[in-house]
Amino acid sequence: MTGNRCPHCGSPIKIRGNRWECGWCGDFGSLSSLKGASRIKPSQESVPGLQELERGVWQILKGMEVHSPEDYKEPAFRLALYAMSHGLLNAGSSGGFGFSLVRTFLQKYPIFAYEDFQKGISSGTPVFSREFSIAGEDMGTFWQNLLPQLPSSGTDGDFPDWLTDIFTGWSLVEHLFLGSTEDLIYTAITDMFHSHWRRYHITHFPIDDLRSSIQQWDFDENESICCRDFLIASFPEAASSFPPEKLEEMDIAELLEAMAEAQPKTALNMMKLLLDTAQDHLMEPDAAQALLGEMLYDLCINDSFLPVLLPQLEKDETLARQLFQSAYADYPQECILEACQDWGLVSLARHLKALLEKNSFFQGF
Repeated sequence: MTGNRCPHCGSPIKIRGNRWECGWCGDFGSLSSLKGASRIKPSQESVPGLQELERGVWQILKGMEVHSPEDYKEPAFRLALYAMSHGLLNAGSSGGFGFSLVRTFLQKYPIFAYEDFQKGISSGTPVFSREFSIAGEDMGTFWQNLLPQLPSSGTDGDFPDWLTDIFTGWSLVEHLFLGSTEDLIYTAITDMFHSHWRRYHITHFPIDDLRSSIQQWDFDENESICCRDFLIASFPEAASSFPPEKLEEMDIAELLEAMAEAQPKTALNMMKLLLDTAQDHLMEPDAAQALLGEMLYDLCINDSFLPVLLPQLEKDETLARQLFQSAYADYPQECILEACQDWGLVSLARHLKALLEKNSFFQGF
């Protein structure tokens, strides 16, 4: 066993009976654990780049083993192959050093057929991209399954060490084929992952708890934030229209106004859901003021939204009463009535005025 090295740090190991141990990092195990292609040992061969590639793959293996000790080898190698092929494709390489390095690596560690690797590259798609891609809006199944296990903040400082090891190994592997520096690749990878991480947690608020808070009108934090988070969680497909960092900065009024411009029908559904959820509190002045005098104020006077709202009011008596017989009646209701007159909706205007006149909270415009 002379010449064997630690599978974790690459240092020479000591053999004691049928066990081995590393004096450098303290790792140890049975001699059988040193066998097989699943263990990466620094190369003693004079193949350019091979030793560095092995270090990158070992780093991925190290992180994957901590994350999923029962089943880490195959996904670790698949990610390494994805990084190799992703680097080759983005570098526009069609042969030469990169493919020679992959061939040498797969000859030493026969984890995947080199011919299948070539076939994947020729299709223009990195191998195992469905599992490991995180480019743009695309996110592979490995990362999708990982997101629910991570904390909610999604900042680099919150990366568990094993995830940092995975990204570090990925960037080391890819830079050998892409030509860019490891730091630039690491930053690009983690920035894309941050974006998906933030979006996931923004659209996966505890919707039942938020609904309950609105129904009871009892909040642990600002009611506007709670109502915004409730709508984001209820309409994740709408929330995906905005970058997560922008979504985090929006209050509920800004969210609804943005939706009114982009998807007015969705904005209407958001309004209806919010009012239906808070229904019992619309006759309470403070709650009605918060809902209609603040959260929905700008939406009700939005020129892009009124053409969607008015036809709904003609057929939706519940919504009409929510808007015109609540404990808040002011400029938004006046604006809606003026729009009815401008567009010749005489019957609707007459009906809404009648509702308003029966509203004991209405003090006139």
